[in-house]
Amino acid sequence: MASAFLTACGSSPSTSALAQGAPTLGFPSPTPKFDPASGARGWGTIRPSAISNGGPFVGLTNIAWSTWGGAKAEGRGRGIYIPPGGSIVNEVSAPVVVVAFKLGTCDNHRVYTAVEWYYPSKGQAFNPKTFESWCNGLLHPIPYPFSSLPSR
Repeated sequence: MASAFLTACGSSPSTSALAQGAPTLGFPSPTPKFDPASGARGWGTIRPSAISNGGPFVGLTNIAWSTWGGAKAEGRGRGIYIPPGGSIVNEVSAPVVVVAFKLGTCDNHRVYTAVEWYYPSKGQAFNPKTFESWCNGLLHPIPYPFSSLPSR
């Protein structure tokens, strides 16, 4: 299982998007951990084509969403996969499935409060019990097994 270890930051949701009620992927937080100045992207937006923490990690790219707005949104793109027990020198680009779920509110905005991704070609599958909350930045379960997180 490869859950998103990304921070909830990026550009703010547009007023028109909020008025239409379309959910965004999380909601940008003013805390230093989620500083948009880091180069993070995708957070607080609708159907982001890329999701990244910023910094040295690439993140998820070329995401095409097949669903958005319901209880669960699903997209496919590319991500960096690091095999279990491997390090950044072992990373490979691989097809990835991104799932945004737990539709709710954050600071009175409609958002997907959780996201995870997985690599089907590496034998991984969606697990709704392992995710990061994009309102509070917490990993679930806590503490999250860092060794199973892919690099961005």
